[in-house]
Amino acid sequence: MKKITSKEFEETREYGGIVKIFISSKSTGSEMKAGIIELKPGESLVKDIHDNDEIYYIIEGSIKVESPGEAPIIAKKGEMVQIPAREVHFANNPGSNLTKIFWCLLDPESK
Repeated sequence: MKKITSKEFEETREYGGIVKIFISSKSTGSEMKAGIIELKPGESLVKDIHDNDEIYYIIEGSIKVESPGEAPIIAKKGEMVQIPAREVHFANNPGSNLTKIFWCLLDPESK
């Protein structure tokens, strides 16, 4: 068991917005990655694909998640989006306020 504080994270902008990685195989030896994404109004995450499912839980604001050939999903505070493994996806903040998302996925590097 381990408590992870708000000061123990790796921050990156390589995926778009601010991605704060609290749990990763680098930091904890875990088989998953998890953290917080912050997107300003109109800000987007880069197009991405993973070998495992990814989950977004909307803490505040809203997010529009898209995948080629699929209808876009708009999720708001208190809602969750599941992105299946190997599905190309991208997302943005369609609202006028900051969006905060808790995200997690199984770390494909742990296999």
